[in-house]
Amino acid sequence: MKMTLTRTSDNYVVHELLTAEDTATPCDLSPINSASSIAEPNMLHCNEVAGHDIRASPDGLWRAIAQGNGKISKIVVDAGPIHHRGNILL
Repeated sequence: MKMTLTRTSDNYVVHELLTAEDTATPCDLSPINSASSIAEPNMLHCNEVAGHDIRASPDGLWRAIAQGNGKISKIVVDAGPIHHRGNILL
């Protein structure tokens, strides 16, 4: 996720879904009153709260990344990679 010169009224958190091959990106806190640039990839955005790195299961899916109680049964959310295919029309 890349934010460019953005300010939000609330804090937010980013959880990264990582494959076995992905390297985790450290998110360092910027020093107080620092003039650090938001373009620095390892620096938390001013409204960002540190999230979690979530590694994929051996089957390549992210299992049970969210859970909750539904009206009838428990709800469990899994995630998987999205493969994009685009056609260029002229």
